[in-house]
Amino acid sequence: MAAGLGLTGGVALVASSPELVEFVFGTRYVFLRLVIAELLIVGFPSARVFEWSLGKVQAAFVGYAARSSGNGDVICH
Repeated sequence: MAAGLGLTGGVALVASSPELVEFVFGTRYVFLRLVIAELLIVGFPSARVFEWSLGKVQAAFVGYAARSSGNGDVICH
């Protein structure tokens, strides 16, 4: 649990940089591409979760959590 919170906090620190916020909201269609990527990132592992090993599912979750925490921090600004 502590490792997950640490990962989320680290990604949120990086994602809250003004340069990244300007890139996401200042560049045409970047935000839309991030939303579509979010849906694909959720959909693919959800379809494969019962076929994967425990380690692969955990790695997919950590990757998703890191990506989602960064996206959520940018959206909240």
